Amino acid sequence: MALIVVCEDDASTRTLISAILSKAGHQVEAFDNGFKGFSRLCDGDVELLISDVQMPGKDGFALINDVREDTELHDLPCILLTALNERAHMRVGMTSGADDYVTKPFQPSELIEAVNSQLKRAMRVHIMHAGETQRTVDTALGERTNELMAAFEKRLQRELQSRWARSDTKSRELRGSLLGCAIVQQDQWLELLTSTQMADMARHFFSKVADSATLFNADYLQFVGDGLLIVFDATTDAPTLSHTGRALKLSQSIGAIRSSMQAYVREQLQSVFPDQKLPSFSFSLVLHPGVLGLGKLDGVAGGIEQLLPVGQDVQLIFKLLKVAQALRWSLLLSQEAVDAQTKEGSALPVHEHVAIKLGAQERRIYRAG
Repeated sequence: MALIVVCEDDASTRTLISAILSKAGHQVEAFDNGFKGFSRLCDGDVELLISDVQMPGKDGFALINDVREDTELHDLPCILLTALNERAHMRVGMTSGADDYVTKPFQPSELIEAVNSQLKRAMRVHIMHAGETQRTVDTALGERTNELMAAFEKRLQRELQSRWARSDTKSRELRGSLLGCAIVQQDQWLELLTSTQMADMARHFFSKVADSATLFNADYLQFVGDGLLIVFDATTDAPTLSHTGRALKLSQSIGAIRSSMQAYVREQLQSVFPDQKLPSFSFSLVLHPGVLGLGKLDGVAGGIEQLLPVGQDVQLIFKLLKVAQALRWSLLLSQEAVDAQTKEGSALPVHEHVAIKLGAQERRIYRAG
């Protein structure tokens, strides 16, 4: 059980959080502003900080910034509390050092899950750091040599591919978690709806997915064919929230997105077809760790250049999307995605798995939820 500091200016919310955490066996010290909370953190022994975003005096962003700049506290896990309408605040918070967030109003189980996840991750980081201090000098030098050789090879590869480089990312590869998303049964919907109705439904759906991706600090979004490609880049990971963790959190928002789209169909489309049973709206997500390359296609006759996502992992994502749509799986994980999640100790429940052939290669895929 952990000692947790809570900073929340609303007395009722502060009392609720303290009661939930105390019932779970944690020791809680709660404060009504960031100044008092940071003073307590400096006294030591605190294992987790939970802070509201908007507080008088020192708000949640300023508090977490002070924690990250303090040499003794910079690795402390931090969870932000925010309202659902504060999306812009959350993107700032995740990029400024917050490890996770909980939206208000929340269920006790949601808070406990976020707390347990951060405490487990902090323990793994502590064990990893302890192990690193025991390495020999020869091992450390050997690893550094390998890093320098790999960096040189990457630099050479970028220079050779410079004419395909994305200018606004300085030729940087996006390497991390790739997630593909597409609507299931699009042919059935196209037979029923006009092009305008279909476009409105697709726009509503993909905006919901894009909103969730933004909340979890996605680094790249682009339509490819009938689907949406989302990338969580490893180089933008927070101290204890990796690209795998961010992709997992987006995957776990499937239920909320599905409910929203079912409501959209009832309210916006069923009235147009009162005597007809519409198909059930469903969609598929595919998660796979890999590399996104961006090919630059120069505009014809001086037109605007376009950026094309390329690479074997991108092709694999959309091949697996077709498989997921055919199997009616809401969330499909590649073997590599399952391995990455297991390594981090945060794997989604897997319901079944099958082996499929893509070309000459056999792959194992998993249905999660």
